[in-house]
Amino acid sequence: MLTPLQIATLGVLAEEPRHPYDCYRLLMHRRADRVVRIKTGTLYHSIARLEAEGLVAEVGTDREGNRPERTTYRITDDGRSALEAQLRTMLAEPVEEHPPFRLAISEAHNLPRDAVVAALGERVAALEAAATEMADAADDLGSTDLPEAVWLELALELRLTRAEADWTRETAARIDSGDIPWDLVFSPERRAAQQAALDA
Repeated sequence: MLTPLQIATLGVLAEEPRHPYDCYRLLMHRRADRVVRIKTGTLYHSIARLEAEGLVAEVGTDREGNRPERTTYRITDDGRSALEAQLRTMLAEPVEEHPPFRLAISEAHNLPRDAVVAALGERVAALEAAATEMADAADDLGSTDLPEAVWLELALELRLTRAEADWTRETAARIDSGDIPWDLVFSPERRAAQQAALDA
């Protein structure tokens, strides 16, 4: 199974042969660091592993001025097959993820109502700021010659961030108004009912 960085690397090598630093610069230009952790050292190591597995191959080396030699790599047929198979699977099959926010929401009843409402309000503000930043980035990318197909994940992330902000705002308001009862979660009656259900 390919790592996220290997997928991104094979993706840019599928376009044309490149040396690792060129891969890094292109991924950063495309803002791929929003979805993959990218560091130059890790990228070089990732390419070495891809080469060892036969998924990329060395094309040659070149030198510009006093700079060190740079090795250029191309994707192999096996690399293209592995990339396509992994992408098909990732696009088609939902994966159960465990984001910390979902855990926090499931256990939020352990906090007082006011603390939860305040924390969710802070989250909404942070999500709205992130959505604004993403919308600006999408506008910037849209004004370049970079095809939309290579930054679709930004549109997805923006939509998901806005949806999470809406849900969080609405849920905080429902908790604050009492529409979602809060103080009864651990009442003796509720605990007795839960225990009865477990014992049944």
